[in-house]
Amino acid sequence: MFFDLLYFANITVSFLIAFFLWFQLKPTYYKTHTQFLAAYLFLNAFCFSFYLLIKNGMILNIPFLYKVPAPITYLVAPAAYFHIRFLVKKNNPFSAKDLLHLVPFGIFLISYVPFYFQSLEEKAAYVAIIVNDMSKTYLDNVGLIPEVFNSLGRVIIPVFYLILQWRIVLSKEGKLLNLQQKVLYFWSLRFVKLQTYYMASLYVATFSSEFFFPNITNEITANLSAILTVVFFFILSIILFWNQTVLRKLKTFNPTQIKSSKIHNEIEEIDKISKIVYEKKYFKNTKNNLQGISEFLEYEKTELSKIINLNYPSFNSWINHLKIRYCIELLKQEYLTNYSIEALANECGFNSRNTFYRAFKIETKMTPKKYILEHNIKGQLK
Repeated sequence: MFFDLLYFANITVSFLIAFFLWFQLKPTYYKTHTQFLAAYLFLNAFCFSFYLLIKNGMILNIPFLYKVPAPITYLVAPAAYFHIRFLVKKNNPFSAKDLLHLVPFGIFLISYVPFYFQSLEEKAAYVAIIVNDMSKTYLDNVGLIPEVFNSLGRVIIPVFYLILQWRIVLSKEGKLLNLQQKVLYFWSLRFVKLQTYYMASLYVATFSSEFFFPNITNEITANLSAILTVVFFFILSIILFWNQTVLRKLKTFNPTQIKSSKIHNEIEEIDKISKIVYEKKYFKNTKNNLQGISEFLEYEKTELSKIINLNYPSFNSWINHLKIRYCIELLKQEYLTNYSIEALANECGFNSRNTFYRAFKIETKMTPKKYILEHNIKGQLK
């Protein structure tokens, strides 16, 4: 009963936030991103509510609604995806191919049509069976498509849309949003991270209870999915609803203020900087850290860091890229016929052989020895 109350509170909060985003927030310039966020919360709450209706037998009073949420679950993940897409990729409007996102929903909606048009008496009798054994909700075959395909789709589809969201957040547009609207970027990142943690923990918990601990049953394990759902949505609600900064940014977000031209300037800038650093071999200097390189280039340290991070995961990945590029140039010049691997590492600006090996493997996906053999380079590692 306690977990049911928490679950009900979670559903209520999700509905309230969805209605707030739809009817009260009233974005100043741009609202598509908030509409899809509201849809995500509303659809989740709507589908989750049927868990309580079935578990507590209340569905017996409204048997005609049984299986209504089944196709609707396929709209939840696309709603999250479109929220991220319209927040990060502002100039990516709806197109005809976006209708493909409705295909799973349409397929299962059609599949359940015969069941939806069954008589109320037949539905009531069937729902009574389901209430007595909830496991049948995942096994019944009341649709044209076997229920196993519905269960499989509910596992695969969210993962597919999570991958799409990660691609958007980590794209150049995402980095541009990070440069100019950090609050919204970190909200996007947390939103996708939370979905990832939630789905991963849900799958692990379900898999473990099914295959590793099938005989362990108590109130916590029986309600584990509900617990994870409550934790996820309460954290999401706290970040969003009680964080007025995020709400203000969602309300005042103006995509025209995000200057897409800046990202192209930053890309050109990193190419220019990399060329100077490589030609002058600044990476060989003892002061080849961010502070030292920024002094050589006469750049502000923070500005240089921004430019590098827009194009590379970190300063170290960028500087090591230049070092290994120089290392490969030396290898092709048969550097190892006269010098040791330690001398090569030192010549390229590395402080140790291990650091050099690690950077080389990250950059080339192979060890120096394998690289030498595959490219028929003269000289040996000493």
